[in-house]
Amino acid sequence: EGADKSRDYALTLIGKVIPTTTIKTFDEQSVTLNRKTILVILNTGDKSKSFVEQLNKVETLEGVNYLVIFPSETNDKIAKFVEETKLNTDKFKVAKNCDTTGSSRYCGILL
Repeated sequence: EGADKSRDYALTLIGKVIPTTTIKTFDEQSVTLNRKTILVILNTGDKSKSFVEQLNKVETLEGVNYLVIFPSETNDKIAKFVEETKLNTDKFKVAKNCDTTGSSRYCGILL
């Protein structure tokens, strides 16, 4: 269920410009989203898990923010995903799009 919702949500964002804004990451740091942000939308499903190996190989560019957003996952699921997949959190900051305990599963800056 979460995988389908994350995929459907990601598809609505293709070609859209995200306004410059600052959001909190999973570890309470701030990251600025702007035209120099590489944004990857994942869920905690098997296809996303298999994609992490390729993400970890990405060569980073100075001055570019690399951010992974989980739009429909809980903190516990995200933490387990990062631990299991060994997502390089020095390279990719991790955030979720909103408080998934609320009534809106897709809130925040990515609407």
